[in-house]
Amino acid sequence: MVIAYVLGYLIYSLSIFKLKTQNFIIEHINIPETNKLFKYVNSLLKSKHGDYWKKNIETEAFYISAKDFLKSKNYSEIDNMKYNNIRNILMSRSPEMDQKVYTFMFRSALFDHISTIFYLVVIVVLIQLNCEYKFLKTDLTHKVLYLFISVLIPLLGNCKRMFYSIAQRLPISNLK
Repeated sequence: MVIAYVLGYLIYSLSIFKLKTQNFIIEHINIPETNKLFKYVNSLLKSKHGDYWKKNIETEAFYISAKDFLKSKNYSEIDNMKYNNIRNILMSRSPEMDQKVYTFMFRSALFDHISTIFYLVVIVVLIQLNCEYKFLKTDLTHKVLYLFISVLIPLLGNCKRMFYSIAQRLPISNLK
């Protein structure tokens, strides 16, 4: 039981490291947008950034409506608040929303942690291809499984980003 607890926090830490590394790489990749393909690749990479969902949030109608709603309820300094502050105020006004938000956050974290485990499996397989130690099986069936896992990693990342975005936006869309 203690081993599972420790492994859980190890996976959690690796997921945070993975996200920070991914964001750093995306922020520092500079692809010249000389044609449509490069523009597409650049926009695709930028959309994988952990904070991409925040990109245009302040210009969206539901966010502006939420700020106006809080102003009508006599909250001060709304224009100076960041998105998370406004979201937290709205969450505190609707306690019944907590369960939905936590469900989407849980789904987001679950997909993120599964993709981190899959990354580790793929990395171990790649390492053992170049050394004599064998931790994982490498027969043809398992190689196909590892290839399948490699394909699932970006799909799990997309699911993580989708559920995280829903969890972040949900309290803003429920004005009471």
